[in-house]
Amino acid sequence: VKGGYLEKSGVDKARAVERGWIAKHGIYEIVPRERSFQETGRAPIPLKWVDTNKGDSRNPNYRSRLVVREIKKMKREDEKLSVEQLFSSMPPLEAFLLLISLFICCSRMGRTAKRKKPYKLATFDISRAHFYGIAKRKIFVELEAEDKAEFGEDKCGLLLKSMYGTQDASAIWQEDYVGLLESAGYKRGRSNGAIFYHEELDSRVMVHGDDFAVL
Repeated sequence: VKGGYLEKSGVDKARAVERGWIAKHGIYEIVPRERSFQETGRAPIPLKWVDTNKGDSRNPNYRSRLVVREIKKMKREDEKLSVEQLFSSMPPLEAFLLLISLFICCSRMGRTAKRKKPYKLATFDISRAHFYGIAKRKIFVELEAEDKAEFGEDKCGLLLKSMYGTQDASAIWQEDYVGLLESAGYKRGRSNGAIFYHEELDSRVMVHGDDFAVL
């Protein structure tokens, strides 16, 4: 990702962690490769490894993600995705500045109108966020080398969960976290779909991709 060389041993360990996570959470089901041709009229979509060092040469922090290379536009009318299926809401910068402003102002006052104690501000980064949503379309993917060696060249994967690289991955992830927050009593913003408010808890949430800021 960043250019330069990566140590093979570090990449191998990072990829092993990713494969283990995918297997544990049942991201795809192993099925005969012929099913892809029978049910979609085309070959399974290739996968690709994306490897990077989030640290540096002295303190390496290798990360590997297995992504679907669904980069071609869909030509058949029955396969084309709507705008809602392709994109997810992004909050304005002002939303985050507002959370910080409320946090600082109310902390100085010591309490709020609805609370007997100051606010707390926290951020959360959801690891492998796109793997949590349930797949909405029938997508077959090629197996990576280790799976091919184990299951055979005549097998492929049928996605059960959303996966990085699919065109609707971000929209599916958004649908997943919106459902979770609304089930807990949060109301979604009218002007922007990535901000939430819980009146009883006097709690605010802003979501930017897989990053959550919570007041």
